[in-house]
Amino acid sequence: QAEDSVIRSFAPTGLEEPFKQLYSILFPCLCSKNDSSMTASAILMGPRGSGKSLVLERCLVACQHQQQQSKTNFRKVMINGIVCRGEDVPSVVYEMIRQLSDMAFQETSATNDSEGEEEKEVENFPRKRRKQRDKYLLRLRKSTFTSNLALLESTLKIAEVDKIPILIVLDELDSFTDEGERQLLLYHLLDRVSFGVSLMFAS
Repeated sequence: QAEDSVIRSFAPTGLEEPFKQLYSILFPCLCSKNDSSMTASAILMGPRGSGKSLVLERCLVACQHQQQQSKTNFRKVMINGIVCRGEDVPSVVYEMIRQLSDMAFQETSATNDSEGEEEKEVENFPRKRRKQRDKYLLRLRKSTFTSNLALLESTLKIAEVDKIPILIVLDELDSFTDEGERQLLLYHLLDRVSFGVSLMFAS
């Protein structure tokens, strides 16, 4: 069976069962051509050193491999609540939008390159897009929490039009669960699960 082959190729030794469970959740949402609107959320829990990050990493490698085989595509946003300061919600939202914008920019640039546009146009287009993106992100830095959520919502809706699944990974989940703006961000992301976004939590 295909799934058995994936487990043999990608599952960490001794963690085959959690790998299988997580892969069975992520693969249909990220790599299946049958239903692009399929979404899911999952949480990995366990003590430090138990292999949570390794299981997630290997699942994503397996999904990326299958993505290449089936010529599908998905976008992955990785947020570590400690590195990106989970208590600073505008900073977290900014980082999500930055990653999504970078991916869209790279995909657009690659598409234009593959279509064989004239060399001058190919050179100027990315530079212009970079300037537009930088101005957009500068405005984002100055926005309030409510404005940031609105911008994130707009970015996700634009991405949804592309029919490309989005996986948002929140590592160090505890940093997003205190009262206040952090909880509001988490609730907002959970609401988006029904609109084309899949969530992966690691605690």
